[in-house]
Amino acid sequence: MTYRIGFKQPPPERRFQKGKSGNPGGRPRKLLTFRSVLEAELGETTRIVEDDLSYNVTKQRAVAKAL
Repeated sequence: MTYRIGFKQPPPERRFQKGKSGNPGGRPRKLLTFRSVLEAELGETTRIVEDDLSYNVTKQRAVAKAL
């Protein structure tokens, strides 16, 4: 049997094997931006002690309070 080789018709020995992906590594993960890392870090909570009172606030609020 002759097999026509051409556009979108690879030779049988070059086709992907059954059960194997043509892209085994997959798409690379999205890189985090500086903004997303900063927002995540500023959203975490920290403990503040003022005049013998202790309470939890976000890091963003703690920085604003310190300024």
